[in-house]
Amino acid sequence: MTKVIEVVENQVKLQKELQAAGFNAVLCGNCNTFLLHKIGDTKIDCLCGLTMDLSNCPDLWCEEDINNITEI
Repeated sequence: MTKVIEVVENQVKLQKELQAAGFNAVLCGNCNTFLLHKIGDTKIDCLCGLTMDLSNCPDLWCEEDINNITEI
Protein backbone atom coordinates (compact mmCIF):
# COMPACT_ATOMS: atom_id res chain seq x y z
CA MET A 1 0.00 0.00 0.00
CA THR A 2 1.34 3.43 -0.95
CA LYS A 3 1.80 5.88 1.90
CA VAL A 4 -0.04 9.21 1.78
CA ILE A 5 3.24 11.13 1.93
CA GLU A 6 4.51 9.29 -1.16
CA VAL A 7 1.37 10.19 -3.10
CA VAL A 8 1.62 13.86 -2.10
CA GLU A 9 5.35 14.00 -2.94
CA ASN A 10 4.59 12.56 -6.38
CA GLN A 11 1.77 15.05 -6.97
CA VAL A 12 4.05 17.97 -6.03
CA LYS A 13 6.72 16.58 -8.40
CA LEU A 14 4.18 16.36 -11.25
CA GLN A 15 2.93 19.89 -10.55
CA LYS A 16 6.52 21.16 -10.81
CA GLU A 17 6.92 19.37 -14.16
CA LEU A 18 3.70 20.99 -15.36
CA GLN A 19 5.01 24.39 -14.25
CA ALA A 20 8.34 23.78 -15.99
CA ALA A 21 6.35 23.20 -19.20
CA GLY A 22 4.71 26.62 -18.77
CA PHE A 23 1.40 25.65 -17.19
CA ASN A 24 -0.09 25.48 -13.71
CA ALA A 25 -3.00 23.70 -12.03
CA VAL A 26 -5.06 25.69 -9.54
CA LEU A 27 -8.38 25.56 -7.72
CA CYS A 28 -11.00 28.27 -8.25
CA GLY A 29 -11.02 30.57 -5.24
CA ASN A 30 -14.83 30.60 -5.34
CA CYS A 31 -16.02 27.07 -6.12
CA ASN A 32 -12.84 24.88 -5.99
CA THR A 33 -13.10 23.81 -9.65
CA PHE A 34 -9.81 22.41 -11.03
CA LEU A 35 -8.40 24.87 -13.59
CA LEU A 36 -5.33 24.99 -15.83
CA HIS A 37 -3.62 28.18 -16.95
CA LYS A 38 -0.44 29.37 -18.63
CA ILE A 39 2.34 30.64 -16.37
CA GLY A 40 2.33 34.42 -16.57
CA ASP A 41 -1.45 34.77 -16.74
CA THR A 42 -2.80 37.14 -14.11
CA LYS A 43 -6.52 36.36 -14.38
CA ILE A 44 -8.55 33.20 -14.92
CA ASP A 45 -12.13 32.45 -15.95
CA CYS A 46 -14.04 29.72 -14.13
CA LEU A 47 -17.12 27.65 -14.87
CA CYS A 48 -18.83 29.34 -11.91
CA GLY A 49 -18.92 32.50 -14.03
CA LEU A 50 -16.26 34.50 -12.22
CA THR A 51 -13.10 36.02 -13.65
CA MET A 52 -10.60 36.43 -10.86
CA ASP A 53 -6.97 37.19 -10.12
CA LEU A 54 -4.84 34.08 -9.99
CA SER A 55 -3.69 35.22 -6.56
CA ASN A 56 -7.17 34.13 -5.40
CA CYS A 57 -6.75 30.63 -6.83
CA PRO A 58 -4.36 28.39 -4.88
CA ASP A 59 -2.05 25.92 -6.62
CA LEU A 60 -3.43 22.41 -6.61
CA TRP A 61 -0.22 21.10 -5.01
CA CYS A 62 2.78 22.88 -3.44
CA GLU A 63 5.79 22.09 -1.25
CA GLU A 64 3.88 23.09 1.89
CA ASP A 65 1.49 20.20 1.28
CA ILE A 66 4.33 17.76 1.96
CA ASN A 67 5.02 19.37 5.34
CA ASN A 68 1.33 19.30 6.31
CA ILE A 69 0.81 15.55 5.83
CA THR A 70 0.02 13.33 8.76
CA GLU A 71 -0.26 9.63 8.03
CA ILE A 72 -3.65 8.05 8.65
